[in-house]
Amino acid sequence: MLTAAEIHALLVETLVAGSGGCAREWQRAIGKVRVRPIAFNVITNWRIWPAGNPAQNRAIRAAAAVIRQHHPYASI
Repeated sequence: MLTAAEIHALLVETLVAGSGGCAREWQRAIGKVRVRPIAFNVITNWRIWPAGNPAQNRAIRAAAAVIRQHHPYASI
C-alpha cells in the first residue's frame, strides 16, 4: 500500500510524462491527496480535489483513474 505522498508523487510523474509541463506546476494543480477511512470508502480510500485549469483538471482526473486501478488504497 502506497502512502498519500507516494500517490501524489506518482500522479506528478505520470502527468509530467503524459502531458508535459513541470513537476511544480502539476504539484500545485493536483493539491493534496486525502486519505479516508477504508470502512467508509470500500472501493478506494484516497481522494484529490484538483485546483488547476480545466485542461489540467481533466488530465489529473484521468491519471488518478488509472492509478486507482492499481493502487486503490493509501496509507497516511
